[in-house]
Amino acid sequence: MSAKGPAMPADGSTDRSAELEAIDGSLTLNVSGVDDSSAQQLYARRIYSHSDIRWNHRYRDITGVSAEGRLLIDYSVFHEVTPA
Repeated sequence: MSAKGPAMPADGSTDRSAELEAIDGSLTLNVSGVDDSSAQQLYARRIYSHSDIRWNHRYRDITGVSAEGRLLIDYSVFHEVTPA
C-alpha cells in the first residue's frame, strides 16, 4: 500500500472487486440538479455495494440513426452493459 492507497494490479486492470469485498466496501453516488419547468432542486442518492459493480463493462450505446438520418434513442437497452 502506498501513501495514495493500494497499488493497482500488476496487469494494469482496474478490477478492485476482491479488495472492495474484503472490506465490505461500497460506492455512494449523489446527484443534484434543477427541474427546468418548476425550478425546484432535485436530489438522488444511490449506494452500490461491491456486488453491484460490473468491472470492465460499459453501458450499451442507446443512440442510433434512422434510414432518414434522424437520431434514434432506444431506452429499452438503457440498463444493459457489455464487456469493455
